[in-house]
Amino acid sequence: MVIIYFDGACLPVNPGGIATYGVVATENGKVIDEDYGIVTEKGTNNIAEWTGFIKALETAKKLGLDKVEIQGDSRLVVNQFNGHWQIRKEHLWELFQRAKRLSKSIKLTVKWIPREKNLADALAHKAYLEFMEKKAIKKAEQEFSDYSIQPAGEDRFTVVNPRGKTYEVNLQLPSCSCPYFRKQNSYHLVRRSNLVVRCKHIFMTKLYLSSSRVV
Repeated sequence: MVIIYFDGACLPVNPGGIATYGVVATENGKVIDEDYGIVTEKGTNNIAEWTGFIKALETAKKLGLDKVEIQGDSRLVVNQFNGHWQIRKEHLWELFQRAKRLSKSIKLTVKWIPREKNLADALAHKAYLEFMEKKAIKKAEQEFSDYSIQPAGEDRFTVVNPRGKTYEVNLQLPSCSCPYFRKQNSYHLVRRSNLVVRCKHIFMTKLYLSSSRVV
């Protein structure tokens, strides 16, 4: 029996955050396929979870399965798909119908599991982290030459922006004293997920260490 785990997340806030999904397919306890990504930049957790479930069904199709068990920690998706809960919102009904079409040729069992047993949970959060840090890396590369960076101790650096504002970067944690870093990592859902979203100053410091400017 192949088990496919699905998950969705909406970070850093729900609703209105970045909706992501994660999918992990296993056979006899061994991972045979993974998928994760962004659903929309302004979404909800319910949209993210339903999309994760649909991606799990698409994974089953891709693997050529005619029998599969899909597990997730979304009570909403599991109970709505199994017919235990009503679907009152049109956009969720459309996702439900899409899932039903995908499941027609599959002998399917859909089961709820607690979050700590959901192998797809980490991938849904990885999608958010990569999305946010990709933006930070791009800004760091574009603005690097405008900043001044100096060592301030072991794994510690001062980063000065073009206006003379100084931020303290600690690569070991990692952390930065800038408002962006503090704000992004202060959200409840981000803290609950044990994520640390690195800012452009942290990536600038890494560029500094790898550049010819380091003596």
